[in-house]
Amino acid sequence: MKIKEILKEHKYKKIDSREMQKYFDEYTNFVEAVAHALTQGLLAPIKASGLNGRMPPLYNSYKILSEKVEDEESLKKEILTFPPEFDRSYYLNNLPDYRKDRAAVGTLRGFFSTAAKKRTLEIPSSINERSFQIFNDEKFISEYGRNIIARLKLDTKALNCYNAPEPFFYYAVIAGSSNNILIIENKDTFFTIKRVFQELGNKIVGITFNMLIYGEGKKIESSIEFLSEIPGFKEAENHIYYFGDIDFEGIGIFQDLCMKAQHLKIQPFKYLYEKTLEACIEPPLLRKSQRQRDIAEFQAFFEENTAAAIEKILSNGRYIPQEALGYALFTQIPKDTEAD
Repeated sequence: MKIKEILKEHKYKKIDSREMQKYFDEYTNFVEAVAHALTQGLLAPIKASGLNGRMPPLYNSYKILSEKVEDEESLKKEILTFPPEFDRSYYLNNLPDYRKDRAAVGTLRGFFSTAAKKRTLEIPSSINERSFQIFNDEKFISEYGRNIIARLKLDTKALNCYNAPEPFFYYAVIAGSSNNILIIENKDTFFTIKRVFQELGNKIVGITFNMLIYGEGKKIESSIEFLSEIPGFKEAENHIYYFGDIDFEGIGIFQDLCMKAQHLKIQPFKYLYEKTLEACIEPPLLRKSQRQRDIAEFQAFFEENTAAAIEKILSNGRYIPQEALGYALFTQIPKDTEAD
């Protein structure tokens, strides 16, 4: 049943959101229907009823309109009364979007218009903390509300909030003014290398490593910035190496990480990839299909014969996991021989 039909059967001039929602299977469909009704001038929010606490937020009650009210001019007048911190240009030129975002914008506007609440912006908070403070939802700013914040041209400086990077699990030796860091894709290999470092020293083919990071697959793409939080490493010159599976997914993680953290100049630890190729004479078939991708940037780090070997494995639907290099093989890797 459409909103228009629901309103025709309703006897009163006011309708509760829950009354309308029971006709919809999915909340997202209900939100879209209400947004359309607002655009068509069939409903007007009763702001005093408050928000329903869900995402995207809707008001608890709406006034049923017999004809369109709040024409474009009245909406523009409302936008022009935004607090000075809000940019008005986007919504002045996109009134349908303003009708959809109006409830959330109203919440944000109320926060900035209340002196006591606005003063709390003088104290920094994480993005999720600030989001909960304003919207009663810790994910609003980073998820649904991201577009609204952007449309108003508010940034983390205006909201005085900071990003809290996802922490990663790591093993650190001794930090210096210049550090070598090795990121490992998988858990077993991380613990194997950590054990080798503890038992035999933290040097591999002439490179002394100051930190070993468990990348936890794709998680490292969002957690790599945590490096800037670690004393001894945040202010140092860091040389970062990566070692992962030889398959589209593992190589893709490396390439995506390099793209996201270009300032860190991450490179594959070529020696360990070459040893992995040597250790696995008959690469197994992939257990499940992977999205193919261009790996030319990854191959460019290697000699021609190594790059060709990697290409052949992937093109044949095969792979080599890091686990092909077990503890016994790691203990045989030379410490002081310079890598090619």
